[in-house]
Amino acid sequence: MNVKIKNGQVDGEGPTNMGYFMIGVNAFAGFDYYLTKNLFIGTEFGLGLQNYNYFGVTINSDVEGFEKPDPIKQGSSTSISRNVNGAVRLGFLF
Repeated sequence: MNVKIKNGQVDGEGPTNMGYFMIGVNAFAGFDYYLTKNLFIGTEFGLGLQNYNYFGVTINSDVEGFEKPDPIKQGSSTSISRNVNGAVRLGFLF
């Protein structure tokens, strides 16, 4: 992450993209309900788990005499999410 500092204050003009590594897994299922032998409606739903590990932030400066500090650790986060297909499928068998 790069932040522009002007007159000792953070200036929002610099790039501020946070780097991270993400790994996740999703499980999903679906169902169909047959209205007749060849006509059905259905939907899908799922559950996901993601873990983010954020890269440290290094502060650099082109100001003379600036002493570069150790990288600032950003930590990690884990999230669980549920997913539902918002559409109901309508289909038929040949």
